[in-house]
Amino acid sequence: MEYLEDIQPDTPLLPPNPKRRAHSRVWTDHINRNIVPAFYRYLQEQDNQKQVEHASALRAELTKLVEAADPQGPFFLGKQMTFVDVQIAPWVIRLHRVLKPYRGWPDVEPGSRWSKWVDAIEANESVKATTSSDDLYLDSYERYAGMSVSNSLLRGYDFRQYHETHVESDQLLTLEQRIVQTLASLRMRSIWAEACLNTPYCSCLYASDYSGT
Repeated sequence: MEYLEDIQPDTPLLPPNPKRRAHSRVWTDHINRNIVPAFYRYLQEQDNQKQVEHASALRAELTKLVEAADPQGPFFLGKQMTFVDVQIAPWVIRLHRVLKPYRGWPDVEPGSRWSKWVDAIEANESVKATTSSDDLYLDSYERYAGMSVSNSLLRGYDFRQYHETHVESDQLLTLEQRIVQTLASLRMRSIWAEACLNTPYCSCLYASDYSGT
């Protein structure tokens, strides 16, 4: 994302104010270092008691992020979707489409700041354009959850969906196009990583990385 930010300075996702830019980078790092690993620890855990512990840990990390966000929102820095929102958006989607069916993750509390943020992310047209079907999420994360899903759509996934939303880097992009481009890039990186991790060697490395060993 930093690369995309550099090549499209006319439609930035990071704010111009240095303090707010630093604030955004700190919480982007929080997502990558704390929220994403907590998500996978919870999803992969098979012991019921440890699942409860991992769920609490994930909620705690999400709470820290919400408390750092603009109080009014609906997005992290206010009314407009920016850098941190693009980073957390794929995981907001996965809370509902992966953790809810596999681990019983609860719906957001109506009227809460988190609910306001989740609703804004899920209603965003750029997010909708780069979100897969529920069945694809279930199939892709089946092996991590240790549960089976009756149908498998991964083989039929059309990667042309990405290219339909991809914009050449030498074009001047609107902010909405920038968000679509960045979300699509993150989505393809996630799909590539998940496919790679289906190999025994990568799975061992992955499990070690997110288990704290």
